[in-house]
Amino acid sequence: MAEERLQEFYDEISEDLTRCVQFWLTHSQDDKYGGFFNCIDEDGTVYDETKHVWLQARQTEAIQMMDRLIHWVREDDTDIRQGRPPLAGEARSESLAVPMMLLCVTHELQTLDPSLCARYRDIQEWSVQKALSHVQREGTVILENVSTSGTELPGSLGRLMIPGHAIEAGWFLLRYAKQNGQDELAQKAIDQFMNGPFARGWDDECGGLYYFLDADRYSPVQLEWNMKMWWVHTETMVAFLMAYQHTRDGDHLHTFARVYDYCCSKHVDKKRGEWFGYLNRDGSVSMRFKGGPWKGCFHVPRSLLYCKQMMSELLKRPT
Repeated sequence: MAEERLQEFYDEISEDLTRCVQFWLTHSQDDKYGGFFNCIDEDGTVYDETKHVWLQARQTEAIQMMDRLIHWVREDDTDIRQGRPPLAGEARSESLAVPMMLLCVTHELQTLDPSLCARYRDIQEWSVQKALSHVQREGTVILENVSTSGTELPGSLGRLMIPGHAIEAGWFLLRYAKQNGQDELAQKAIDQFMNGPFARGWDDECGGLYYFLDADRYSPVQLEWNMKMWWVHTETMVAFLMAYQHTRDGDHLHTFARVYDYCCSKHVDKKRGEWFGYLNRDGSVSMRFKGGPWKGCFHVPRSLLYCKQMMSELLKRPT
């Protein structure tokens, strides 16, 4: 029974978090020029000194930048589309990534400064409604891209599903719903954004969640569609543990345990710390590095920290 493993989960996650944070503290910071190296090999060697802004930003926060992002998303994106004017006939689409990340980042800013709650209330409500517009086909799928009016788009773009994104959006929505007493939204977050994408995305033969799927079960056009990615599994761990904490439904903890066991057997490097991020479909390591242009000190430590905190509450232990 998964409930009997709570102490085991807590102990192992605590150890993994310590290893992970120590890996980045030891190898990432550039003491000479500042900033953080993020291209780090399995043993901690820096193999490229390029500092990708995507990951530098994920190791800092800025209210001024948040205001600019909200302006680009809701009012005018001309500044960020310079050099990429829309082509004639191009279908305008809206990605799930935008509202889900706005909901996430504004929450983090509010956590650091509660006085910002009123400032971001409107954009959070907007983000929730935009995220819900990606629930399509009578609630049976979460589509990554929809039209600007919230309807399904034609072709591969419109049929694209990213199980990890949907599940990650699910726990953002669940957290928001819990904080604001919105029980109906909480249930939608669990049923439509977590359970549905997990059922479609789990690879029964090899284990793990697929990266991309097509809603009509055509072959996805993304060549890496069947890879098993670290961030997909870290976000799924958080989502289903949060769902269990909220409902005490043992099925959610069972799903958490299923994903956790997969991660421990495939992603985790207990010897040198951190996780191998990119796996082939069969779970073998595809890229040996621990950090690269897209993987840095973010998804793994965040997931482990949140899971440890929730386990502490479930076990009634201090964090």
